[in-house]
Amino acid sequence: GHPGGKGQPSGMVTRRLWEGPEVDPRARPFPDGRHLVFSDQKTGDLAVRDLLTGESRRITNIEPKSGGAGYPAISRDGKQIAYRFFNRANSRRELRIIARDGSGLRVLYPDEDRQVIDIVPEAWSPDGSYILAKWLKKDWTNEMLLFSVADGSVRVLKKSLDLRFPRGISLSPDGRYIAYDFPSQEGSYKRDIFLLSPDGRHEVPLVQHAANDTFPTWTPDGKGILFLSDRAGSMGLWFLPVVDGKPQGSPELVKPDTGLITPRGLLRDGSFYY
Repeated sequence: GHPGGKGQPSGMVTRRLWEGPEVDPRARPFPDGRHLVFSDQKTGDLAVRDLLTGESRRITNIEPKSGGAGYPAISRDGKQIAYRFFNRANSRRELRIIARDGSGLRVLYPDEDRQVIDIVPEAWSPDGSYILAKWLKKDWTNEMLLFSVADGSVRVLKKSLDLRFPRGISLSPDGRYIAYDFPSQEGSYKRDIFLLSPDGRHEVPLVQHAANDTFPTWTPDGKGILFLSDRAGSMGLWFLPVVDGKPQGSPELVKPDTGLITPRGLLRDGSFYY
């Protein structure tokens, strides 16, 4: 990936944007391509980093040792951030929302009965009305769910009673399809990719293969998904066209030999952050 995208040579160019002990591997890029939101490991705050200047600015102000913010997910317009907050005072994992400028902090889901081990917001709906997330509960149930931004109400889309869980979850730009990976069978490290409707009623396999297919990411135009697969012998980045929730043809190799990377965002200018 690269910030901005202007003045880049044609073809695929890989640039290292940030390195060192302060890097948050769960950081996500804003739609402008120049900034990242990340968890400041020194203070536990959410912060915004300017990739061109290297400057960072905290947008939360957490009391020392009182908790920590993580797993940020940015709204489609780039103005709001959902994140998991670990509240040390009561040992709760809360889902919170804050504006990019640090205003409007809300506790969307306070986990008052303390049943959540961890919660990860994944994506905002196109209209900003709900947040797609996953959580692990104390009964070891993994669930994929939707949170209403209006009132914090929860709707479970998919439940798993074992330790299998989606590593990668991606919501299509039009909000019609959720792509996610899931182990092909219990006890297997290999995964397939599935599509699920946001009402939870329709679920179909999208990529089924003997290989390990994981971390699906919708393209910004909604015409297909990028995903990681070792089907060519080593882990690489592949593209599959998708129309109306159905695969079109066979996946094509985009970049071989990527190694074990974790996608963090795909922007409209074609920048792929990992």
